[in-house]
Amino acid sequence: MKISFKITLLMVALVVLAVGIIVPVMSVRSWSTARGLGLSLAQTTSHQVAAEMRAYLEAAWYKASTLAGVMSQFESIPPAGRRTFLNSVMRTTLEENYNLVNTWVIWDANMLDGSDLAAIGAPGTDETGRFVPRYTRTLADRSIVPDVARDFHTAPYYVLPRQQGRQIITYASPRLLAGEMRNPISFAAPVRNMAGQIVGIVGVDIGLMFLNIITQDFQRVFEGTMSAAFSNSGRD
Repeated sequence: MKISFKITLLMVALVVLAVGIIVPVMSVRSWSTARGLGLSLAQTTSHQVAAEMRAYLEAAWYKASTLAGVMSQFESIPPAGRRTFLNSVMRTTLEENYNLVNTWVIWDANMLDGSDLAAIGAPGTDETGRFVPRYTRTLADRSIVPDVARDFHTAPYYVLPRQQGRQIITYASPRLLAGEMRNPISFAAPVRNMAGQIVGIVGVDIGLMFLNIITQDFQRVFEGTMSAAFSNSGRD
């Protein structure tokens, strides 16, 4: 066998050996790189979803806070026009914020204008004339239905802001709204008069459906994944 042929065979053998070593190494590195990119994308997407959720919740929080500020200026409005004005504020707030389920305010008896009895039958009043308007966006056709708040006396969204003297967010809880069973989260704040006395509770509600919509982008990118939002206690 010629020496040149032996050298050629040796070179071929070395090349085959090198390929046998390099290909697995490159495969491992490629897999590792792809895995790293996948994890990086998952982290980026999850942060984006979390930021969207936070923005959604904060928007509702500030909306309730704004309504409380507006309601607390009631003494600057002539008594005869207070109910009409505040009804308009509640309805307009819901109309302009598509992701809200409803807006509501529960005034203490005779604390808005001292004329509950005279107001019986007026929009936003219950059978005693107490001003407790509620506006709800329906699931069926997204229309806005005026109503009055009921069965609120022991509800956390009414009791907690009064007890704690500050704005709160509640757990999601089943509630019948405009004839539909919903599971809203409430953002509720105390309404105070010029003397600082709590004279009512105002709030906005959001549904869980929009939070689920936010997470769908994550689930589309990473098929088979699940996502969830939890309260600080982990209860919900």
